[in-house]
Amino acid sequence: MSESTATRSTTDQVMDAARERISELQRDYLPSGARDQPTARAAGMMAALRRLEPSALTAEPKVWELTLGGLPPGLAGHGDQPSRAERAVHAGLVLYAVHQQSRPEPMHVPGVSLGAAIRRLAKARSPKDELDPATLRRFEQVIVSTTWERRLYHLRELMTLLRAHRLPLDHVRLTGDLFDLQLAVSVERVRLRWGRDLHRPGRSEDQTTSASQDGDQP
Repeated sequence: MSESTATRSTTDQVMDAARERISELQRDYLPSGARDQPTARAAGMMAALRRLEPSALTAEPKVWELTLGGLPPGLAGHGDQPSRAERAVHAGLVLYAVHQQSRPEPMHVPGVSLGAAIRRLAKARSPKDELDPATLRRFEQVIVSTTWERRLYHLRELMTLLRAHRLPLDHVRLTGDLFDLQLAVSVERVRLRWGRDLHRPGRSEDQTTSASQDGDQP
């Protein structure tokens, strides 16, 4: 098995772990049917996660069952340092909790990549039909950060902006990206996907452009 194939398979396992945890939190946190309040457990977990830094794995024992527990043997750490998977899952959960805070609609939506979400944010924050330069600079800081802590710091800032504009993101995919970014062979692949999604118009933009062009036809 090639290194890239093995890495991809492991990334899938990390995303599976993130999907299980994020889906459960979102289901129990959002209003549903006769329940108009989060369950006590979900509210407590989300509050505890929001208080953490995305890089602070062991700062809050209350969340360890989500961030450190239940990972497959190949993903769980065994030495004095956290494994790549533990770091990614913890960061992914904290970023989701920051993004979802007080929002009644789901902020985790499958299929919305980070690049696509930032494109929507940059469009929303621009008074003109262009991408907001300040938003793009924030995203560039995520991409060019040379340390794990700085990258997560800038990502957390972006989560607060996405929340303010009610723009969702696929947090399972983001967790997989955070896992891959810890391996040098995968960094350029993640950056390439983010860059393409950032500068590729979404379907709604394509439809708007098409309708405008049709309207200009004689």
